Amino acid sequence: MIEQRTQFENAISELKDLLAQDSNNESKFQNWFENHPIVMSSLHYKENIPHPNLKAFNGELFIPDFIVQLLNNTWEIFELKLPFEKLLKSKERRNTFYAKIYEYCQQCIEYSEFFYDNTNRLNFELEHGFNIPFPPRSTLIVGRDNGIDRFKLNKQLDQFTNRINIITFDDILRQLEFDRLKVLGDYENIQGLSVLLVANIKNSGRLNYLFSCGSKGDENNISIYVNTQNQICYKLIDKKGKILEGSIDNQASKFEFGKSMYFLFEFGFGADYTVCSSEVNGNYGSVIRTSKMEFDYNDLIKNTVIGTNYDGKQNSNFDLYGFVSWPNTFSLENRLILRNEVIDKFLNNKEIPDAQIIFYDNRFLYKNSNQNFTKNNDCTINDFVQTNKDNQPGLITKGVKKGELFVPVIYNQSK
Repeated sequence: MIEQRTQFENAISELKDLLAQDSNNESKFQNWFENHPIVMSSLHYKENIPHPNLKAFNGELFIPDFIVQLLNNTWEIFELKLPFEKLLKSKERRNTFYAKIYEYCQQCIEYSEFFYDNTNRLNFELEHGFNIPFPPRSTLIVGRDNGIDRFKLNKQLDQFTNRINIITFDDILRQLEFDRLKVLGDYENIQGLSVLLVANIKNSGRLNYLFSCGSKGDENNISIYVNTQNQICYKLIDKKGKILEGSIDNQASKFEFGKSMYFLFEFGFGADYTVCSSEVNGNYGSVIRTSKMEFDYNDLIKNTVIGTNYDGKQNSNFDLYGFVSWPNTFSLENRLILRNEVIDKFLNNKEIPDAQIIFYDNRFLYKNSNQNFTKNNDCTINDFVQTNKDNQPGLITKGVKKGELFVPVIYNQSK
């Protein structure tokens, strides 16, 4: 599941970036298709040959962008052009293609006609290992939607040839989004808890608690910690005591101790399922789906601590640069926005970030609504406060003084 989710998200985000650049470099789009096999699968192709050499018996050489095989074993020419190309131009009485579109269609026809000749087909099979017994149809990837009338587009195409299909780059994006949602839609925009930590986690060789929520330790609790085997783990215990545990795959996530990174944990509670995922710097470390778990959601939100377990008895060892929590899981669009914002603000910043809180030993912060700790009347219920002056995280730079407490600037969206 990690691999599939990563493939979809990387393919979609990179294509959006390419389209935003308005690039006229066709090779960038060729490389995008070659580097993301999930795209060809999503378009229902099971084999593809990039830049095959079509050596004709008369010495001519044709090199289409791809030749692809569909699930029904038939073959197609798959030709890429640029997204900014215009497709239809209007005349008083009828629409017609722009000259370049006619040129591209003619190119596809020439590639297809190569396979009329028996010698050409045999040469292709000897070089590429596939037999294409008759001239294939073609799919031309070109242009954007930009308000084009699909009925008029297809009508014009049929008048010219019935052997070519035109799809736009927006069509490809929609297909990827459709397939992604079909597989992963249950993970997104559902009630739950998402936790963002921008932190430098130290390798202490002992239990190192990053976050916990819930008033009890044996039920209705979610915690994130580093275990004694140096794995970042999360543990969910629902109202009935059902337990779900997961850990980040260090190799997949590229996690490193002693390096500033951002960690996003998403816990979603669907009607009949529970989903959990974790990522480090945009790389997924785990994705889990299990049967329904029931939580007292208000209890989770109110009883939150950073840097220890639910009752403040576990130690920690990490530097915190940022913390935010949300009462839901993310859509892909919002997840990508968040990644870019965090990377720009923290990870690409050569200077020390504005707010750094050093957690070590039994130093921690708790939400002022947490029933396991003393309420501080100088703060709101959503503020994170410290236990006391002598047992507080080490604080650097910005914060807000309230009485004798130094309350760090930590933003929390869970109400």
